[in-house]
Amino acid sequence: MKPFQEHSQTPTITVGKTILPSVLIGTSPFFGAGQFKEKAYHYREKFLNQPEKMAEIFIEAVKLGIPAVQLIPFPTIVEALEIARKETNVKIAIVGSLLPNNIQESLEILTILEPQAIMIHGAITDKRNPDLLKKWINKIKEKNIIPGVVSHEPAKTLPWLDKNHEELKYELIMLPINISGYITGKDTPKVLKWIEKTKKTVIAMKTLVESNTTIKQALKHAIMQKNVQALAVGITSKNEAKETLTTLKTLFKEKQK
Repeated sequence: MKPFQEHSQTPTITVGKTILPSVLIGTSPFFGAGQFKEKAYHYREKFLNQPEKMAEIFIEAVKLGIPAVQLIPFPTIVEALEIARKETNVKIAIVGSLLPNNIQESLEILTILEPQAIMIHGAITDKRNPDLLKKWINKIKEKNIIPGVVSHEPAKTLPWLDKNHEELKYELIMLPINISGYITGKDTPKVLKWIEKTKKTVIAMKTLVESNTTIKQALKHAIMQKNVQALAVGITSKNEAKETLTTLKTLFKEKQK
């Protein structure tokens, strides 16, 4: 199976000795995450119990030069990834996310898939419990995998992470960054200022949520933030994949100039 780097048409990131992709295909549409509102049920019905349909999205992304997935390890999504890896003969990169209600089992499942990194779900991070977070950071590191954290309450959690930085040795952080201020609201300037100053590798998520602008403008808002080095974006059709991923490739080229 060929390494993902041979097929990547966007920059890669090096964290320690690990090479990470800069664009990830998000999997939250597949299980109908809440941010999709009235579309959530439709997406869940369309995808979650049909791994072949999810695999089609992953395969199309590989063809477009984006061989990487932000994997939430529901069984059918894992199956879809395995189908896509087999069909493309590409070892599609994985940045995994632990399921908050089944943390240990999801860690074991993801480890078998040999991910580049594993993120700790915002439901865990945002408890702001240093012992709990340290426990799972260390468990990921014991697997020789890069640990990261996700936050859905960044205005509260980011200062707390700074306060506890001595004992919380995470490498990556995934945050909502979108032009509408979804989640961050009135605290958006504060969150963006933290991102601008951090030495952590920042992955943007929820970049297209509630956007009343073009896909290009919404993605550009996230990518052009200082220190945002990667981005996860949900895709629900081949046409959407072509438009979104082609735009992302162009924007990353602009950022590198």
